[in-house]
Amino acid sequence: MRDELGAWDAVQTAERIAAGDVSAREVVEAAIARAEQHALNAIVTPTFERALSEVDRGVRGPLGGVPTFVKDLDHLAGVRTGFGSRAFRDLVPRETSPNVTQLLSTGLVALGKSATPEFGLTCATEPLAHAATVNPRAPGFSPGGSSGGAAALVAA
Repeated sequence: MRDELGAWDAVQTAERIAAGDVSAREVVEAAIARAEQHALNAIVTPTFERALSEVDRGVRGPLGGVPTFVKDLDHLAGVRTGFGSRAFRDLVPRETSPNVTQLLSTGLVALGKSATPEFGLTCATEPLAHAATVNPRAPGFSPGGSSGGAAALVAA
């Protein structure tokens, strides 16, 4: 895995992919490897194989091939949306939320669902449905509220 891939922002990553300096698959594989090396409880539903299949079919758009995660409060068709709650652990939506559809239309590639507190209502990412999310920079503290899973993934 090339270490510099994790240091680029989304625009730099998209530019490097478009220029052919790096492939979208290489970027996605590196992001998956980084996500898997930390026990942060930040990913509640990984979609790694789906993401790899998507980039293998080709990437388009201004952010084509750039990896991201979808907060577990938003729907991604065919992927469990739990809202951080045990009550919704079996909800698998047929459609993607409009805001997620718009984001993905830029070429972003969803690697999975990121952790959120139950219904995104508290200031700590400690959902009842699964283990608390760990702050990689300060393990004794929460990485935040509804975007705590995303924050932990970015910080890692």
